[in-house]
Amino acid sequence: MVDEQSLLEAGVFAYGDDPKVCCENRLLVAFVMVVFMVSVAALSKCGRVMAVSVIQVSPGQSIQEAINHAADGDTIVVQNGTHLEGQYPVIVNKSITLTGQNVAASVINGRNSSTGILLVRADYVRVLNLTIQNTTENFAASGISLASVKGVEMADCIVTNCGSGLALTNSSENRITRNSITRNKSFGVYLHANSSFNNFWDNNLTANPTGINIADTSCQHNAIYHNNFVLDTNPQIGSGVSTTWDDGYPSGGNYWDDHVNEDLMHGVGQNLTGGDGIADASYLGLDKYPLAEPVYTFYMYGRNQSDYYALISSNSTVCNFDFDPSVGSFLTFEAAGSDGTTGCCRVTVPRSILWVEDEEHWAITINGTAPATGPLILEDGNSTFFFFSYNHSAMVVEIAGTHVVPEYALPVLLLSLVFFACGFTLLDRTRARAC
Repeated sequence: MVDEQSLLEAGVFAYGDDPKVCCENRLLVAFVMVVFMVSVAALSKCGRVMAVSVIQVSPGQSIQEAINHAADGDTIVVQNGTHLEGQYPVIVNKSITLTGQNVAASVINGRNSSTGILLVRADYVRVLNLTIQNTTENFAASGISLASVKGVEMADCIVTNCGSGLALTNSSENRITRNSITRNKSFGVYLHANSSFNNFWDNNLTANPTGINIADTSCQHNAIYHNNFVLDTNPQIGSGVSTTWDDGYPSGGNYWDDHVNEDLMHGVGQNLTGGDGIADASYLGLDKYPLAEPVYTFYMYGRNQSDYYALISSNSTVCNFDFDPSVGSFLTFEAAGSDGTTGCCRVTVPRSILWVEDEEHWAITINGTAPATGPLILEDGNSTFFFFSYNHSAMVVEIAGTHVVPEYALPVLLLSLVFFACGFTLLDRTRARAC
């Protein structure tokens, strides 16, 4: 009987054909492949790898037809230009993403529709980066209507010159954020008929006859904060039941331009000397911690299908916000105002994106020097809050921490480490046996 060793001595097997070695290497390769597939699955879950159909709609083409041909999970991109539909409202009855190419240039014009423009009838729809405009004056002719749905996200849209900007009917657990709802004819936002547990954050409700109307007591546990209510004849009508008008202290509530926003005190009871960017008196007994100045929202970072934003509440004009974790653990922005006047900033930064281990390690500079007053630094479970004041001029503000979010997601790092380790092990075995 010819054994394996005899075949090796006869040269029948080269080194790489040794059955034991081949078996070990196959196991190692199989292990690497399994790790690869698990990592890809993790990346997909993190939103880094996605398999969806993307449907482009040019001006002159029908958004409704694109929705009719889409499947759940698809994305419809409304390209730049003015879009006119043959019939309104456009009905979204699938769980899709409907997004504009550019919010200022991707326009759906309702052509004075009396039935509204966009009607969402499916759960988990995303409406993003669109300008929606022009209906009749009837408050029921809404720019966007949510009807008996949940899990809808409406973000980064402009809704203007409609009966109501946004209407919710029997719709709950939806998120409305970073929208400009302006110059509508009845209400900026209208809630009625069991619309509860919705979140309204970081929106501008401007120059509407009524900013937000919570029409009946069946609307409960809605959260409304970090919004700007500016030039609205009536900022709010109705309060529903258990509505949250602020996010507690030190996060704060909304900016109301008809409020006396004196800010001389700070603390949970607003009884400690020194300002904090929160008005010392509540707003109508509803918003316990109204913001003293308008709030600006700036994108910082995205990971795990979540985006993180900095909020800057200021009486200065704020622009050119910059944060790049690959460069360093700091953010910068420009602030300007009339010479000879006093400016102030209240900056909110997510703790999971930029942080320090000890408060004294924060460094805040204005044109390279520390602010004359403050800073007051506060924290809650999610964010760090900075408040400081200055004399207006052309300024660059920098807030520097000691730790910054990794540039790459954890699954990517794990995948790289596993491949490196497996490759090194395979090479080491090859060298060892070759000797």
